[in-house]
Amino acid sequence: MPQLDPRFFISQIFWLFICLFVIFVFLKFSFIPRIGGIVNTRSIKMAADKKFANDAVAEYSALKSQAESIISDAKAAALSALEKKVQEIEKKYALDVAAIDKDISRKLADEDEKMSRLRISLHKDAAAVSLTLRKSIEEKFGIYNHD
Repeated sequence: MPQLDPRFFISQIFWLFICLFVIFVFLKFSFIPRIGGIVNTRSIKMAADKKFANDAVAEYSALKSQAESIISDAKAAALSALEKKVQEIEKKYALDVAAIDKDISRKLADEDEKMSRLRISLHKDAAAVSLTLRKSIEEKFGIYNHD
């Protein structure tokens, strides 16, 4: 095998250094700068993405606080409107109850008046009926009152 022959060691070492030098030059001037460019481009892209993400988070936070403010204002307005409506309804209810109470009191007074008149009328009629009944009984049984 000629590769193991010591006469060819120097030429093999020479070509080994030449090949390694060519590979080194190729890597140093072609491959490594491309990788460096890719790394640099990626770092720029990552920085831009990070800035975009931070801006988006800041915008989200601002929109969130604005939305929460709008929601709390809307809740306060709705609660205020609800309280006003409840007060209006309670006031109307109180007026309706007062009107109904007044109407009931008036009707009760009218009925009491009617009852009083009926009592008086019944008292008079009862007296007349009792006299008529007494006379009828006296006539039927032949009892004569000397009044």
